[in-house]
Order: sequence, then structure tokens, then C-alpha cells
Amino acid sequence: KKEDDVAQAVSETVANYRLIADFNLRRRAVDAYEKTMSSLHHVERAAKTVVMNNMYMAPWMTTMFVGMWIFYGSNQIESLGGKVTLGAFIATINIFKEIGLELCEVYAELMEVQRSFGPLEKICCYMNK
Repeated sequence: KKEDDVAQAVSETVANYRLIADFNLRRRAVDAYEKTMSSLHHVERAAKTVVMNNMYMAPWMTTMFVGMWIFYGSNQIESLGGKVTLGAFIATINIFKEIGLELCEVYAELMEVQRSFGPLEKICCYMNK
């Protein structure tokens, strides 16, 4: 929506350039364009902040699960009186790490698919007009 506002502001400025130039309204046109761009940047910054925070979710969860496993699993190692071998303990840590990496990749792919929704919606609207 904000991108459309910017495009509309530019289109109106170009269409009315003669009036803007003749009546010395360049400053007003520039101020209106800067206001529109500022609004767009504010919305984009908020969206990028959410995406960046979401991209850290899988690594944070991985670290949390590895930490929980180290806390819980270290008491389960055979040499300390538990039922889990040292190799299984370390392998489980690596499994948590691999699952975390795969979740990062899955999320990145889902975000790429989601980014295509806006342009796809515009194409559908233009094709149905």
C-alpha cells in the first residue's frame, strides 16, 4: 500500500510538472514526496525488524534445546551413573544442531514464498481488469 502511495506521488508530480515549475511549487512537491517516502521507510523498517527477529528464532531454539539437553543429559551419561553413552549424548547435541539449521532453511524458504504473494496479487488484479 505504501509503495503504491509513493508511485502515485511520483506519477502526480510528473503529470503536473509544468504547473509545479510555473508556479514555483517545487519545494511543496519535494516535501510531499519526502513525507510519502518517510512513511514507506517507517513501514519497511518495522517489517524488516519482524523478519530479522523471526530469522533468529530457530538458532535461539536450537541453543535452548542444546542447553537443556546438556543440563539434563549430562546426568544421564553412563560414566556418571546414567543410561546414555557419551557417544549418544554428543550425537544428540549434533542432531539438535542439524534440526535447528534445517528449520532456519525452511523458514527462509517460507519467507521467500510469502514475499511473492504481493506481486502475485497485483498480477491477478491486473489480469482481471
